[in-house]
Amino acid sequence: SVTIPGSVTSIGDHAFGDCDSLASVTISEGVTSIGFGTFERCSSLISVTIPDSVTSIGVYAFSGCYSLADVTIPDSITSIGTDAFGDTPWLEAQRRGSALAIANGILLDGKQSEGNVDIPDGVRIIGNGAFIGCSSLTSITIPDSVTSIGGGAFSWCQSLTDITIPDSVADIGTEAFVHCDSLTSVTIPKSVTHIGEQAFGYYMEFENFQIVPLDGFTVSGYSGTAAEKYAKDNGFEFIPLREVVAGDCNGDGKVTMKDYSELQKYLSGWDVEIDTEAADLNGDGKVTMKDYAALQRKLNGWKE
Repeated sequence: SVTIPGSVTSIGDHAFGDCDSLASVTISEGVTSIGFGTFERCSSLISVTIPDSVTSIGVYAFSGCYSLADVTIPDSITSIGTDAFGDTPWLEAQRRGSALAIANGILLDGKQSEGNVDIPDGVRIIGNGAFIGCSSLTSITIPDSVTSIGGGAFSWCQSLTDITIPDSVADIGTEAFVHCDSLTSVTIPKSVTHIGEQAFGYYMEFENFQIVPLDGFTVSGYSGTAAEKYAKDNGFEFIPLREVVAGDCNGDGKVTMKDYSELQKYLSGWDVEIDTEAADLNGDGKVTMKDYAALQRKLNGWKE
């Protein structure tokens, strides 16, 4: 057994690799990161408790720990490497009969996935390489609870044709969707503040084994955001999205009594043109007196 003292802040790459007699590890508060292959192939390791101070777990950190059945993952984790728990009974237990291995809001592994996959609500992080090589995965639904898509999360998903990134996502990792040959465009919400290198629009050219940009790849997003920067930095066509201001019925970028008057005329049957998307204040897909009342409340300074 080994105790890592609190004076240690980082457990280095391969530090305990192939220690096949190591049965238990106590990691003290103070450790912030567990490195690449740190406990790889510790075949006698049964359980490990990861303290709240740890924020990242490296690639293959516990891979090949064939006896590891008990792991505690804290809320503090923001990054988890590809196959960090590969070939462990604990990882298999997280699947609970599905193709997805999920623990404490982290989607660790989805490599058995194919076709259309719905990630359940409550997942906050899609781990690095979670779906890598899922060549039969055609579409994925990401819930609003997800804030981060890890590096290489959907790399080499060559049948993936469409991806909707929710407004909750702030970070998209390096090569997250690299070599997704069927993915020809992406819409990136303004919530995304960081996009890693070659995250979208690149594939492997096997003749010279180089990653090259896809011809005709397009990026849709809002002007002045990470989406526009990514498109320009990588030479992709950027398609700006129109930002809808709720209540701006006349499309002048402001919500004033003019909008109230135009909406009143529209609902009274006058031949006027309004921005129906902006006029639909309650989001039910229709422009009705309910929206008129909501606009009135908004102009009066009421809080919904």
